[in-house]
Amino acid sequence: MTTSTTTPRLSYTADGSTAAFTFNFEIADSSSIAVYEGATKKTLTTHYTVSFDSGTSGTGTVTFNSAPSSGTITLIRDTNLARTTDFENSGAFLASTVNTELDRLSQAVIDATDKIEN
Repeated sequence: MTTSTTTPRLSYTADGSTAAFTFNFEIADSSSIAVYEGATKKTLTTHYTVSFDSGTSGTGTVTFNSAPSSGTITLIRDTNLARTTDFENSGAFLASTVNTELDRLSQAVIDATDKIEN
């Protein structure tokens, strides 16, 4: 996955019947998105689930366990800044692993910029 500069924030209006809300910005994993109903931050698995268009990262859909009745639903990428791979001397240096690490760092920088501006 290559991280684009797409704004990592989307807003929807709840209508009481829609439970699924798509996001077009890439996320590293299901815990790398903050979901708000109005000003209240919701909890993964307790209030909603995340499914991906392909695999375990990228773009996808947030689905509420119960359709929000009114107000604004806001989806914001919230990348967990963590280094998940330790490259060893004379070890494997796979492009896909390096790209995943660079994508996570790029997303965190874009997220920080979005938080400052908004």
